[in-house]
This record gives sequence, structure tokens and C-alpha cells, in this order.
Amino acid sequence: MKKPKLKTNFYKNYKFRILPHVKIDKLEWKDKWNTPRCEKEPGFYVEWLWWGFHSSRDDSQYWEQKIWIDEYHNGDLEVAKSNWKWRNIKGESTWKDYE
Repeated sequence: MKKPKLKTNFYKNYKFRILPHVKIDKLEWKDKWNTPRCEKEPGFYVEWLWWGFHSSRDDSQYWEQKIWIDEYHNGDLEVAKSNWKWRNIKGESTWKDYE
């Protein structure tokens, strides 16, 4: 899998901050019914005055696939792809090739 894309957004903060505030998030996930669930993507926040900036790396499905490959299938992409359990309403695999 390739390196994840960077997502950024600006927002208006609900709290006034005189000093800049920086928060760094790590990847948080849990195992539910023997499948990974991404709780929080890695990224960071910067807030100052009434404004904020948030940056993260890709979406939760990317991180769930990455965990599925690394933690459940010892880094073997082909085995992980063939054992991917999620299906859409048509019965097709929801695996995305991030390449």
C-alpha cells in the first residue's frame, strides 16, 4: 500500500485562544468481532484566536485495511485482500486499492 494522502481543513473555533494550541492524534483502533475498527486517524490540530486547522492522513478505510494487512496477516497483501470480510449490498468486496 502506498503512503496515505494528506487531508486538511480550516474551521472556526468555538473557543478564543490567545496562545496557540497544538494537539497531535495517534492512530487508535479496536478489534471488534475479529476485524479492525479505526477509531481515530493520525493527524494534528492547531488552534489560535478563533481559527483552527486540522490535518490527517486519509480515511478510516485506509487505516482499517493497513491494520488488516499488518496485524492480522503479517504484512501479506494478497492474503489480506482475499480474506477481506466486508461486502457491499451486491456481495462484492469493498477493498480499495490505494495505489
